[in-house]
Amino acid sequence: MKKILILTLLILIIMTSCRDIINPVDPESDNYVGFESLDYDGDGIGSYEDVDEIAIAGPENGIVITDTASTVLIIQLLNPEVVTFYRIQISTDSSFVSNVFDSSTLTSNVFTVPAGTLANNTTYYWRAMAFDGSKWSDGWSSSNSFTVALTPSTIVFTDGQTVSKMIGSGVYTNVVSGVGDGVVTYTSGTPATATVDVNTGEVTLVAVGTTVITASKVATATHASVTNTYTLKVEFFVGYAYQGGKIAYILVSGDPGYDAAVQHGLIAATADQGTGRIWALDTYQSTTVPGGATGWAIGTGLANTNAIVAQNGAGSTYAAGLCDAYTNTDTGTGVYYDWYLPSHDELKKLYLNQGAIGGFGQDIYWSSTEVSSNSAYQKYFYNGYGSYGRKYDDRCVRPVRAF
Repeated sequence: MKKILILTLLILIIMTSCRDIINPVDPESDNYVGFESLDYDGDGIGSYEDVDEIAIAGPENGIVITDTASTVLIIQLLNPEVVTFYRIQISTDSSFVSNVFDSSTLTSNVFTVPAGTLANNTTYYWRAMAFDGSKWSDGWSSSNSFTVALTPSTIVFTDGQTVSKMIGSGVYTNVVSGVGDGVVTYTSGTPATATVDVNTGEVTLVAVGTTVITASKVATATHASVTNTYTLKVEFFVGYAYQGGKIAYILVSGDPGYDAAVQHGLIAATADQGTGRIWALDTYQSTTVPGGATGWAIGTGLANTNAIVAQNGAGSTYAAGLCDAYTNTDTGTGVYYDWYLPSHDELKKLYLNQGAIGGFGQDIYWSSTEVSSNSAYQKYFYNGYGSYGRKYDDRCVRPVRAF
């Protein structure tokens, strides 16, 4: 009888062992090799309902990522013969409401985050689970976090943040340097003033004014995006063909009518008018202009001219009347009618800039500034000397207008 009991016991032990060997992947087996199979509830059977079957292996929780091209998430390796797919979620919140990535068809436990998924200066949370062909693991893994902090990029303009260029001076490029390997693109805030090539930053000056040129460097795997700007002022220059003549002078701080935001100044006719004119008609050559034509400063020539014409009447036989009657021939810059005889200070600017304006002879020119009842100010353009001329003297005349 004792031998029979021992034999029976041996048979039962052998049967139990064979059962476990024959069913190595049976979820009811303590030797289950799919998800980590541990017997947590003490019932003698290991199953994935009893365990957190999947865990995160790397990277380290809370790590700072400085290269998004190599952001690799690693899930604890499970038996590849059992796991069919992995699922990964990446979110900007720990509750996984705002997911930026969610895929349940990943076939490897090592996963590289796709380019463009992650933003700079952002903390992300991620978690995973696995699928064995018929069932997902029992819930998500615990979550880990990481923060993307790319190297800051910079844009530096060689010519600085404020640049002035003269209209008509062609193309211009404010060369860019700085940190970062991202592609730089450009835009112009006011294309009517200056256009810019989106790829090269080459600027074409279109008209006088101000525009803001913006350079933007895109983010790369290792460097953050960045934007910088510079202000481009497109300005007039003396001698520039404009509004019926040539710019003869540009107002500066301290001049009457100066505006730091908008350029103003004088335009001279492109040539002298007539072969010489008296300052006043015979009747008024010894008579003071009523109301006075005594303005010397820049900006007073028009009032002087109007007073002289009011005394002498319309006509082009005297200097102020000739300027008042002058209308320029259109050479592509427009036709204008508001010309006048320059004052003392205005005539002086014409003398100083005569080379850029052009067309002056080595002669004596009238101003509209009256000195006395029978004389007015005149200037010698061959040596810069000024004196008082008799109103009956014939002198050269160059009309001007304000802009």
